[in-house]
Amino acid sequence: MKADDVLAYAQMELGKPYVWGDEGPGAFDCSGLIQWVFGKVGIKAPRTAADQQAWARRVASPAPGDLVFWGEPAYHVGLYVGGGKVINAPEPGATVRVQDVWGQPTYGRVDGIGAAFAPVFGVATGAASTVAGWLGGARYIALEGAFIVLGLALLGYGAYRVVAPQITRIGRALT
Repeated sequence: MKADDVLAYAQMELGKPYVWGDEGPGAFDCSGLIQWVFGKVGIKAPRTAADQQAWARRVASPAPGDLVFWGEPAYHVGLYVGGGKVINAPEPGATVRVQDVWGQPTYGRVDGIGAAFAPVFGVATGAASTVAGWLGGARYIALEGAFIVLGLALLGYGAYRVVAPQITRIGRALT
């Protein structure tokens, strides 16, 4: 799905510096980040937050992959990830990061990107946002833990493959 891809590309940019007017890949401003990640899935987004706001279809309840706008016309934009969180390039001196949605933003949906796979990103909308947000965070932590365990298992297996022949050779030499 394109929404999942957009979110994945945005997550890959976490930690990159905010630079006003920058469109990536080494640094971004808020709308440059949005233009970059949508471009990665073949969708040409307008350049400025205000133009992106006019381009997106306004929605009342955000879903992962939707745009989050501050101001009318927008002076700032981010990408909604679910659970009341947004990925954005916030301000000079900061880096691309995940933050809580703040203030009174509006939301816009880009037609044609589809819905995101909710369990991966902990989608929380409507009346159940608090409970679903907690569960979404727990799922994210569990998924991250699974990747860590898998990584450690692969390291252990690699070490075994290196050491096992040596142990066998030493065992044969001793008998």
